[in-house]
Parts: sequence; structure tokens; C-alpha cells
Amino acid sequence: MLADVYGYVLYNEGYEDGSETLITMEDLNEVISISRMKPYEEVSTNDEKEVGQIYGLGVAGFLGSTLEIEAVVFEAKDKGAGTVRFNETAGSMAKDSVFNAASVIRKITNKDIKDYDIHVNIVGGGKIDGPSAGAAITVCIISALLNRPIRQDIAVTGEVSLRGKVKPVGGIFEKVYGARRKGIKTVVVPKDNEKEVPVGLEDIEVKVVSTIEELLNIVF
Repeated sequence: MLADVYGYVLYNEGYEDGSETLITMEDLNEVISISRMKPYEEVSTNDEKEVGQIYGLGVAGFLGSTLEIEAVVFEAKDKGAGTVRFNETAGSMAKDSVFNAASVIRKITNKDIKDYDIHVNIVGGGKIDGPSAGAAITVCIISALLNRPIRQDIAVTGEVSLRGKVKPVGGIFEKVYGARRKGIKTVVVPKDNEKEVPVGLEDIEVKVVSTIEELLNIVF
């Protein structure tokens, strides 16, 4: 980030080699805006429910952050010829999580995802590198398929298995604090990660689940 701001100032101000370079808050905010980054501290959750939209959680370096995930579905032109599309920043493991959850989605919704065109987007170009957004993506698609709105004051992390189990992931401590900065009121983590949840939190609730069905009962 500092290197980006430094380069931005040099380019715009035309400093000569060896001269002192002054970087202002305006310069920093401009680079954040250009790169579509969000401020470190932000409290902006919505009390209204939304269909096909959920917050996942990620970790970059030592900082946890929220990932706004959205999904839309349409009936495929030809039955059984549906497609699943992700934006380019989603990692291969995130994409694989949808296929892992296909049987779970079918069991819960009584709908075969092969009959639908599904588009999953990570708003703002957020990067998902790993399976930890699997549970959030699965719930998001189920919400879109059933037209069931999801709470927007909640964030989810967890890998989803072929049998619909919510499996443990890393970075729980960082993710909980990242959700807290966002203003999230409830974080849902895998049961197997329960011992890693920070203690003494008074302004955010952490719930644990073992299955997608348990998760749906919380987010809906």
C-alpha cells in the first residue's frame, strides 16, 4: 500500500530524484479509492434481509476481513445444461466448494443445480483463496434458489463437505475481529473451531454449527 501511494505521488507531483516526498492523507485516500479498497475500520451492516447475499470471512496477512458474496440463479435454457460462473478473483478451491455442495443443495432445495445458471460474485473483487468460504457460498446459492432472504448482520466461515458438514478452517481469531470491525453482530464458525474463538467479546456473538442445516436455521 505505501509503495502504491509513493508511486502515485511521484507520478502526479513530479518529484525529482533524491528530493523529499510528502505523502498526505488525501493521497492515501485517493489510492484506496482507486484500488477499491475499504477503510480499516468500517461499521456498515444492514438490518434488512437480502436474497442471495451473505458475508463470508477471510484473512489477509494478520488481518481478518469480511467478503460480500452474492449469487443469482436463472433456469437454464436446456434442462441439465446449467452453468456455474464466478468472478475471476475467486480461487479454484472456492469454485470447487460449489460442486462439493451440489448434493447438499439438491437435498435441501429439491432442485438440481444442473438445471440452473448460477453466477456467484465476490463484491469489490475480494480474493478467496481456499475452501473456507464454502459454507457461505452454499447458503448464498440456496437463498437465491429458494428466494429466502438472509440476515445481513451475520458472517459465516467454514468449509462444506460432500455430506453437508461444516468443516474447520483457519484464522478464526482474525476473522472474528474482522467481522467485529465491520459491525457484524453474529459470526458463525464450525463446531470444531469452537476452542479458537476469542473470549471476552461483549459486542459480537459467535455461534457454532456442524451442518449446513444448522447454519440455515441461523441465517434465515
